[in-house]
Amino acid sequence: MATNKKSKKKKQPQAPVVSLKPENLLVKKGRSMPIYECRVHEGWSERGNAQVAVARRMSNGNLVIGIYLVDLWCLGLKDTFFRANVSIPEYEHMMGLSSVKVDMEKVEPALAFNMIYAAIEYAEDIGFEPAKDFKYTQYLLPEPDDFEYIEIETGKDGKPFYFSGPNDKVQAILQKLEKKLGAGNYEFMMEIDGDVEYDDEYDDDYDSGSAPNLRRMIAADFFPDWKVDRKVEGLDDEDKTDFMLQVLAVSMALEEAEGSIETLKEVYDESFLEDLTEDFMDKIDEMKALDKLPQLERTDEIYNEFSKFLNLILSRVLRNGSVDFMFKDRYRPTPSAYSGEEIKTMSQEEISEFMKDTFNMVSSEEKNYAFARMQAFNVLDEMYPVGIDEPLSQDAVEQVVKKAWEKLKPHDEEGFFDENDADVVQKFRENVLEVVDAFLKEI
Repeated sequence: MATNKKSKKKKQPQAPVVSLKPENLLVKKGRSMPIYECRVHEGWSERGNAQVAVARRMSNGNLVIGIYLVDLWCLGLKDTFFRANVSIPEYEHMMGLSSVKVDMEKVEPALAFNMIYAAIEYAEDIGFEPAKDFKYTQYLLPEPDDFEYIEIETGKDGKPFYFSGPNDKVQAILQKLEKKLGAGNYEFMMEIDGDVEYDDEYDDDYDSGSAPNLRRMIAADFFPDWKVDRKVEGLDDEDKTDFMLQVLAVSMALEEAEGSIETLKEVYDESFLEDLTEDFMDKIDEMKALDKLPQLERTDEIYNEFSKFLNLILSRVLRNGSVDFMFKDRYRPTPSAYSGEEIKTMSQEEISEFMKDTFNMVSSEEKNYAFARMQAFNVLDEMYPVGIDEPLSQDAVEQVVKKAWEKLKPHDEEGFFDENDADVVQKFRENVLEVVDAFLKEI
């Protein structure tokens, strides 16, 4: 085919094409995406609770999936989360995992929607709000008046029936029911070690601050099983080891701080870290003892390396004010050269090397540029809080680079980011542009 050379124009560089972040994708486009299917745990009406899955198809053929843990008898929407850009094979795998104990059956969307909204409405009437991430996952559901109404029975035998779950704040829930409804106007069943039931009243001596209950509360509030499982599913063995050690470290620190990050901020000092380091090393020894492995040598070198590791992760928690950053898709634990099983069998030299590798991230060049990328993400979030659906101009990109540098400098105590060092400035710019590209990447 002949080509008209005169009409051929030199291509101009294109500004990056921007797409919505996952949260904003739901808010702006969730309800307009076509329904792919809905699934619900079988037997939900007899149990009063179920996991509900709502899947919508994106323009690229992949799915956005909302998961809703509903309690129709008392607590309403206990938990919810979503995943975007999931392939259909990945989705089927997720549903398979959810069906290990109870099958997930396909249902008409109207039934799934009615179950979720009915649970929320019933729970709100007795003082329980839906899980916080419903502010996003609600957009995978139509408006309450925009689908066929199906009557869903809520409560049990005409009143709330609370059956405690392993991650519930049991005492707080019971106190709320007592205050809102009064004695005799609700029922509950609570399992302790699988065989003790309470009905209509609870033991006034129940101590939510006792060690087992405090650990259960920390697990429920900070590291629920489903979130941990979802996070480690995408990690290799090395990162799984590091992540689970971080979970252990933070959980132990929070137990000493009565389950509160605010309290942890108040009590965290050199003495606290010293005690925690000893306790953490004792815990590692317990793990090793289970497999009849040699105990740690309590040398100053080993102690200092464990202390540095703990200070690293706890400083991140205190700086962020939560553990949410640990579950971000882009978050990766500090590097390790060992698998999950090798952590139990490594020698003293390997222990030392492992802890040094972990702590190296604190002052390394990689850590500095990782911090730069984090500041770039913060700038983009501030400049475009609801996402972007049109190309960024070159001037806008330059503004992101400039603001990220300005945000970074007050925290650069070591003076690593020297504006007179051309190599550092160039690498900083490259890292920021990588963040911009990721921010604009098609979902």
